[in-house]
Amino acid sequence: MENSIGQLMSFALAIYTSVLLIGSRRFHDYLSENTILRIVARQREMLIQENEKRYRLLYEKSEDAMLLVSNYQVTMANLAAINMLGYESENEIIGTSTWDHMPLSQKNGVSSEYKVKLIKHDLKMSGFGRFEWICKRKDGEIFPVEMAVTLVTLNNQQSLFCVIRDISRTKKIQHQLIKAQRKADAANKAKSDFLANISHEIRTPMHAVIGLTKVLLLNPLSKTQFERGKSIKSNAELTLSILNDILDLSKIEAGKLELRKQNFNLKSLMDSLGDSLHSRFNAKKLFLNINSSEEINHSFLGDYNRIRQVLNNLIDNAYKYTDSGGITVNCNIIELDEFYSNIQFEVIDTGIGINKQDTNKLFLRFSQVDDSNTKKYKGVGLGLSICKQLINLMDGEISFTSEPGKGTDFKFNIKLENAQTISDEDSREFLSLESIEKINARALVVDDIETNQYVTKEMLEIFGVEVVTVGSGSKAIEKLQNEDFDIVFMDCQMPDMDGFETTKRIRTLSEHQKHIPIIALTANALSETSDQCIRSGMNDYMSKPINFELLQKVLHQYVNNQDTNKLTSLPKPNKLSLITNKYPIKKYFNFSTLYKRLGGNLDVIHKIINQIKYSMKSHIQDISDSFARSEISNVIKISHKLKGSAANLSCENLSELAHRIETSLKDGNIDDASEMIKDLYPCYDNTISQIEKIMSSK
Repeated sequence: MENSIGQLMSFALAIYTSVLLIGSRRFHDYLSENTILRIVARQREMLIQENEKRYRLLYEKSEDAMLLVSNYQVTMANLAAINMLGYESENEIIGTSTWDHMPLSQKNGVSSEYKVKLIKHDLKMSGFGRFEWICKRKDGEIFPVEMAVTLVTLNNQQSLFCVIRDISRTKKIQHQLIKAQRKADAANKAKSDFLANISHEIRTPMHAVIGLTKVLLLNPLSKTQFERGKSIKSNAELTLSILNDILDLSKIEAGKLELRKQNFNLKSLMDSLGDSLHSRFNAKKLFLNINSSEEINHSFLGDYNRIRQVLNNLIDNAYKYTDSGGITVNCNIIELDEFYSNIQFEVIDTGIGINKQDTNKLFLRFSQVDDSNTKKYKGVGLGLSICKQLINLMDGEISFTSEPGKGTDFKFNIKLENAQTISDEDSREFLSLESIEKINARALVVDDIETNQYVTKEMLEIFGVEVVTVGSGSKAIEKLQNEDFDIVFMDCQMPDMDGFETTKRIRTLSEHQKHIPIIALTANALSETSDQCIRSGMNDYMSKPINFELLQKVLHQYVNNQDTNKLTSLPKPNKLSLITNKYPIKKYFNFSTLYKRLGGNLDVIHKIINQIKYSMKSHIQDISDSFARSEISNVIKISHKLKGSAANLSCENLSELAHRIETSLKDGNIDDASEMIKDLYPCYDNTISQIEKIMSSK
């Protein structure tokens, strides 16, 4: 019995011991787990404290002011905010109202209270806002800041965390820059005004001298008289050339000189150089070789007049420094692909050459190889400088090699876009007097200077035109009311009533006078004057002194090619029809360019036309609507789209007009843009009319 009880006790003790051991392990496991949790919690707490310390340090040491605002009261402020707002301590600023830190009104007189409402609305939408603001210090001084505000929730309450940066210095610098820019603009305007005035004052007498000399040289003269006449003409043209160089230099410096692409035959250009220069070279007993092979007898797109100007300047420079031998001009295609040709021009002379020490100043303005007081070579040292800058504008390069006493070799390369072939008649730039056709027309010349009247009259009569002259705008209006004329040549600058005002009044007369072609005659070569001519209602303008070739083009376009009994059919004038050599006529629709670009696929061309012509009209409507709402940035954006759409369809005039609107608005010339926007629909109508006319036969 005792043995059984002993066994039972032993068994119970074993069970109890086992239970104790299991509980001990569980307890140990519990203690272990709890210890790990405490360690992790401690680590997290230390990390939070470290981050808090770090953020507190950033908050306290930040150069930007930081505020926490709840219910329009400051609840936290760092040292930068305390100092910025003019307080002594955090205790002093805590509890202050946000209204204490802003003036009653912000920029442009808008109340601070109203602006705060707008900001609150934006914060509800996005939770964040960045804006400029006017703050007020404790002493009442106001100053500009840039503020970033974030909506945060602390202790179940919405607050604003504000980061503020004082931009007083930035604004001061901006103000100084604006002031300096205005001063520079004023100086540039004064410079432009001076150039306009000096251009007018020099061109007016030059118009008389060159024009009358040309007329004089057409008459029978003795050999001596003829040579004297040629001398007068060449020296007058030299003076005019110097003036043109100065004007070109001014345009380049102001960034206002734009290249004008036109279709021209390169061989015709080279041949015309020889036609116009051989007489000069013969007089000096120099040879002139113009090497223009058949490989360049193709049409290209480029600025014909600027390329010719560069060649003329280089040839003039070579002519000036060459006393024996002569000059060779070469033109070759050195690289050719489907779309572009790399053209190399070369002007080689047998002149005095250039010393090594003078090469570094060759392309400098107002610098010459011979700049001594006794120099024998004429000029002011602008020709080569302008050549280099024009070639740079055409993305080309110019270089030279020279040896003193043996001559100089100038080379320049430019890349030209391949274009469709044009006829010899189209490419002919300089016409001989024998080719002049008589034109049965009646012209009214309006000019307050009798000499100018006489010169213009003489030149027009060479073409067989009957000419009537008057000396004022009021007399011009009177003549037009009582007599019939086919064309009017209008001087721009006249006393009492200038040419612009006279034109505006003529456009209010009867239907015939309202549409009569009016061509401005201006001695001002600046583009601003051309814009003013077109805005006043003139059809085109010609710069004085007038040349025969240009006058013939004007008469053919505005008289010969028009039924003078149906002048109301003339298209509305716009800037894109300028006849001057600086503004070549573009096309409303250049089918040849589009045809080549699209590989001659007429189906694709028809599809693109149908797609783009409606989008262009939509763009024009959007431009008009946006401009009416003063949404200038939107007008700029849509004008850019219209420019691209029109260019894709080879609608050159419309693309150019859109480009001018875009550029004018970017430059802040809203009045100019407004006038050009009015021309969009007429230009579009003419474009569509030409598209339909050309495509009807395709």
